[in-house]
Amino acid sequence: MDPADYLKIVQRHWKVAVALVVVLMVAVFFVSPKQPATVYEADTTLLRDQSSGDSGASSADNPAVVALWATAGDVPLRVAEKLAYEGSPDELANRVVVTPNVELGTVELTATANNADEAVVLVNAFADEVLLFITERDAERQAAEDQEIEERSTELSAQLQAVGQDIAAAGGEGAPGVADKVAQRDRLTSELTALAETETTATEWVPMLRASAATEQETSAVAFARGQWM
Repeated sequence: MDPADYLKIVQRHWKVAVALVVVLMVAVFFVSPKQPATVYEADTTLLRDQSSGDSGASSADNPAVVALWATAGDVPLRVAEKLAYEGSPDELANRVVVTPNVELGTVELTATANNADEAVVLVNAFADEVLLFITERDAERQAAEDQEIEERSTELSAQLQAVGQDIAAAGGEGAPGVADKVAQRDRLTSELTALAETETTATEWVPMLRASAATEQETSAVAFARGQWM
């Protein structure tokens, strides 16, 4: 068929074509929104107020790691439960942008939503849950370190007692052949004293700037108004 044949078909059935266009326009009119959807953003900034004091001792010292926890793993699940969100926790996480600053020791969270209050609630929920997650993890780390210190102290005390008995059995510190035992006793005493003075410090993060309001952002490029859709 050549173009002239197609033109003849259109001429014979132009009423059908017009009717389809009218139906489509009416459907778009009722389905499309009157105005473009507005997007709101809310920000919360977390500050590392205190580190563990021992480089590498706690992963919570690193803002980059904290940023990873904020939108992966348990935190999105907890936020979904807290907000009674029926969708996937990953959907909530995808609405939050996390920006760590290693030099300043901060983590900034930005949540987006079509409602200003929803954006504020969402970003604060993520901030609260990541802070709670950090506290729990660091408490577990401290407990494990304290347990190791206690076990090592018990072991050193037993060794120190045995060495002391050997020195006494040999005739005391001045007896011949006990110099190595005395040196061993001194090393054990020093290590035991150092363990007793060891302090496990918790990593502490605090909300430096908590979201109280959201700001209106540029309209999404795909959210056209009714006139644009038609």
